[in-house]
Amino acid sequence: MQFRYIGQLVAATTVSAVGLTGAQAVAQENKTTISVTNITDIHGHLEDKIGDPTKAGDEIGVARLQTLIKQVNEGQEFNLTSSGDNLGGSAFVSAISDDKYTLEALNQMGMKVSAVGNHEFDKGTQDLTDRIQPNSEFPILGANVVKDGKSLLKASNVEDVDGVKVGYVGTVTENTKYKVSAAKIPGVTFTDPVKATNDEATRLKESGEADVVVALFHEDAQEYAQGFNKDVDVLFGGDTHQRTKGEIPREGALPLQWA
Repeated sequence: MQFRYIGQLVAATTVSAVGLTGAQAVAQENKTTISVTNITDIHGHLEDKIGDPTKAGDEIGVARLQTLIKQVNEGQEFNLTSSGDNLGGSAFVSAISDDKYTLEALNQMGMKVSAVGNHEFDKGTQDLTDRIQPNSEFPILGANVVKDGKSLLKASNVEDVDGVKVGYVGTVTENTKYKVSAAKIPGVTFTDPVKATNDEATRLKESGEADVVVALFHEDAQEYAQGFNKDVDVLFGGDTHQRTKGEIPREGALPLQWA
């Protein structure tokens, strides 16, 4: 988990959902603020590797990460999310335990929801569904992951935040098929993640299941940002291993205020 800038490590945004009740001429404003903080590509880096003096590329462990997240959100409630690759390709301290302690750390940090990353497939789909998911106290989403013609993972997860229905849609890069041994993922296909996100976001909005949609996108957010439709309000990316803006405001979205 190496970063040049704090912005790569924690992407935070605040969504202000405004609802108007009554006649338009005498509208009453009801405002709910939802803060979402996203992390990505932890890869089981639990320990600090900080030089003296600190330099670009130094690694921070989950204790410092949690402290930083709390500093970013000082004085406000927030939802912690991930764009995937929480484990797999992990640091030695985690690899020797099959990321047991990584999952425990994420649970303790209060992770709300995560997209699946390509590394979550390193040991196969059965490992993902029979070990990683049961030991994660949060949903792992993969709207574009299909096995034998059926969805392998949930496409989305919706939660109520002070009366506002916030929907999270998770997807993983199509290149997962090249990054994981084919023998580990028989019958699995990875469809276009942008289309899968758009389709699910529109379904959530049109059905009334969600008022706000947050996309957890395990791919380069900047490269694909223009492909998302108006039903995607906030986009968090991952898997770039470069500086990532993390959140992209969408035209026609609910007002966004940068944390």
